[in-house]
Amino acid sequence: MSESDKFLILFSLLTYSLGTYFIWFSRWNVLAHLNLGFAITAHVLPICFLNVFDQTSVNVVLLYRDILLVGAVFYLIGLFCGAGLPSLRVFGFSRTFDGNEIECFALVYKKIMVLMMVGVVGLFLSFLAMGFVPMFAQDPLAAKFFKGPYHDAYIRVAVLYRSSYMLLVSLVPVACILWYRAKNILIGALCFFAVVGIALSLTRAPAVFGVLTALGIYCASKGGKAFIAYLLLIVFIFPFGSAVFYLLGIFDNDLGIVELIAQGVPDISDHLLFLDAFVQHHQWTFGKTFWGGMVPGNFEWNPAVYALEITNGGEVSEISSGGFRLPVSIWGYSAFGWIGVVIVPLLSGIILGNCIGFCKQFAFKGNEVRFSIALLWLSVFGFFWSGFYVMSMYSIPKMLIAFFVVYNVRVVFEKRIAGAVF
Repeated sequence: MSESDKFLILFSLLTYSLGTYFIWFSRWNVLAHLNLGFAITAHVLPICFLNVFDQTSVNVVLLYRDILLVGAVFYLIGLFCGAGLPSLRVFGFSRTFDGNEIECFALVYKKIMVLMMVGVVGLFLSFLAMGFVPMFAQDPLAAKFFKGPYHDAYIRVAVLYRSSYMLLVSLVPVACILWYRAKNILIGALCFFAVVGIALSLTRAPAVFGVLTALGIYCASKGGKAFIAYLLLIVFIFPFGSAVFYLLGIFDNDLGIVELIAQGVPDISDHLLFLDAFVQHHQWTFGKTFWGGMVPGNFEWNPAVYALEITNGGEVSEISSGGFRLPVSIWGYSAFGWIGVVIVPLLSGIILGNCIGFCKQFAFKGNEVRFSIALLWLSVFGFFWSGFYVMSMYSIPKMLIAFFVVYNVRVVFEKRIAGAVF
């Protein structure tokens, strides 16, 4: 495989991960900064230092290159188009970040405090009721995905566990910013126990994502050396996080350092594995995987289930995996062929570009709480709609939580009642 082919693949993958830099090249683009660390770990290191393409046929690799490149071009076009359009407003309710910083703080502080308490207590009660903690289980990987002997214990508390987990994952960034503003010991303790609880579930990215998001907002506000130090931290922490379970001996390994890091985020290998199997299977999904994740259980068109079934050729209920993290253009290709490679990334880019354009207006010093709420809105609602090609039922609890925090429904209802004529 030529170096130019590798470059085109790398350029395309980086476009999907870091494309929002093209429409918002700012230190306030915190979510793109987080993707920078991920892109280095999942894309740059494997392509530049490992023979990641050697185990796949040349024809599949070239098809992979073309799908990525065409999709990346239209994804970029979509981002620019979306950023240039007027911001769309789905709900008519007033938002907690519509006022000034002080008003926003007053509106969300008690909400976040109560929800964080519920989330922390609920998560640790779930561990207690299950009788195991994934990090310390005999089979950590099976425990992480609640497979095999861990399944029945999990089912008993699934609603409590998932609800508590989603609460914490969604709200830690805002809670950390509130702690920075209020210097309240209780909310600081809640943030600490939330991060510990998420880490104990063996979900690496969410365990640090919230703290890094809040830290990114703080460093963006400070600028200068603080922001540079933040970028360096991001570049270091993602490769380390990718290999941490192996380094700690939770999972066995006998690999070199780069292989160790790549083993933790095998995205490119997963892409090629799926595409190779799909080419042989060659049955368009016609978008069934777009909404399949909204159906409970191991539904055959759930994106995670579908990807694993294609690559493993059968039953996947006992496979300890959350599925594959495929680029938008590959999902488009599997649904509609080359038309999907164009249309799906284009629409995704338009929606995300429009959401990014909206959030930019809240990015300035002294506005950290409002900006953290705007990022919550982006990461929940914006990412759900721009990721319409892999919608998940697990996004519903997050949207309910975000709706309660972002939209000031009570104030709207009070105003309507006050002005009503009976």
